[in-house]
Amino acid sequence: MAVSVTDDADSPLMASADLDLRVATTAPSLSASEDSDGDGLDDQFEGYGDSDADGIPDYLDPASLNTGNVLSEEAGNGEQFLMEADAGVTLRLGAAAVGAGNGAAEVSNDDLQNALDIGPDSVTNVGGYFDFEVNDLPVAGQSVDVVIAQMAPVPEEPVYRKWIDGSWYDFVATANDRIATAPGEEGYCPPPGSTAYTEGLTPGHWCVQLTIQDGGPNDADGAANRRVADPGGVGALQSVSAQSSSGSGSLTLWLALPFALLLIGRRVHSRGGGSLVLALAAMLGSPSGWSLEPADFNVGVQVMAVDGDETVSEFNRQLADAGIDATATGSDTNRTGWSFLAGYALSDALRLELGYTDLGNTDIDFQGYTGDLDAFVTSASNVHAQTASGATLSVSYRYSLTEKWRLFGRAGLFNWSADVDISGGGAHYDTDESGTDVLWGAGIERQLTDYFSAELGWQRFKVDEADLDTWQLTFVYQFGAW
Repeated sequence: MAVSVTDDADSPLMASADLDLRVATTAPSLSASEDSDGDGLDDQFEGYGDSDADGIPDYLDPASLNTGNVLSEEAGNGEQFLMEADAGVTLRLGAAAVGAGNGAAEVSNDDLQNALDIGPDSVTNVGGYFDFEVNDLPVAGQSVDVVIAQMAPVPEEPVYRKWIDGSWYDFVATANDRIATAPGEEGYCPPPGSTAYTEGLTPGHWCVQLTIQDGGPNDADGAANRRVADPGGVGALQSVSAQSSSGSGSLTLWLALPFALLLIGRRVHSRGGGSLVLALAAMLGSPSGWSLEPADFNVGVQVMAVDGDETVSEFNRQLADAGIDATATGSDTNRTGWSFLAGYALSDALRLELGYTDLGNTDIDFQGYTGDLDAFVTSASNVHAQTASGATLSVSYRYSLTEKWRLFGRAGLFNWSADVDISGGGAHYDTDESGTDVLWGAGIERQLTDYFSAELGWQRFKVDEADLDTWQLTFVYQFGAW
């Protein structure tokens, strides 16, 4: 229930208030012989009222907690497992806790679902969920301290989770929003502001102190209205070991076909005919005026050592920039690649080359913590060693040193694709990448026989933002003698 009142002055002022009520089909039966809250007053005498407006019926609210800034986390328990805020403010149950009807700040997953339509969190809760409001802050926009006794010690890899605007979020630390813990004892905690609290969530501690700014990122109502709302609790992130693998895309049939036809064409040519090679040339197309002969064509097979420019430090920087709580523990970015190509001699020095290149596979291993495995692997898929495969189109220029030795330079385009696969903790995600970038390189060629030559060279492939350097050994077959 919410009420707003505005006066009729020239510059009107407005005040508002809201109250969470639980509507029940029937009221519980109260007995004069029972004392549910253990405060020495029987349930029938205390009744259903809420004299301190904390959302707990008087028969469940120990009289010792009528200070306003202390709230029971367990129904009828006024001695331990208490929530305490700064003096002068008022603590009361949140909507889910009122709806549960248990007379306590601790709520279950079902309570959150039934009252606020809050779905389960991906992070496993450990110390309990608590639904409370802090009211009557002296100044709108100020910060307030709230101490929560945990139902279990703070776990390893802890995180405080909050329900805000329809989703679960991690507690956001700012200059005005902080989280701290103290050792305390099971059910007993130092008061707010005690020097026993140290910043952060310390595993093994029983007491959590939240400092929440009214209207700040951790205030569930999002307004600077002298009121702070906080459904949330401490959870434990799970450890995950993951591997990000990058591999080349698939070889398309249209690329494989020309090379197969060229090799078949050589067999036909060796028997006295070159018609198939010429037919291939006609299929691929050639500018008018060129005289195409089988001797103008060659094919080559290439093996290469591939050296990526990424390091473990670079991967860790990418993980940090992406907000992923993980550390790269190893990488395998140096690998072997291969290529095959078909060339056509435009002149004695100039050669047009069509090829297919596979730059090999890469792996990165990393260790991290997460509450949502699927979200973790999806985010981490952006952190991987770059590799690719695809078609190349290039022009090479050759300069003769001697009858058998030539220097060459090569430049062209690389139309690439890559498969990225990441898995860890039973979760899996894969995606595809593609693009067109440049390649260039240089090397030396040695004629071995009338029809065979070998090349040794260096070539760089630009793949997205990465520079992949390769050292290549190539064997070339010429359809006509040099």
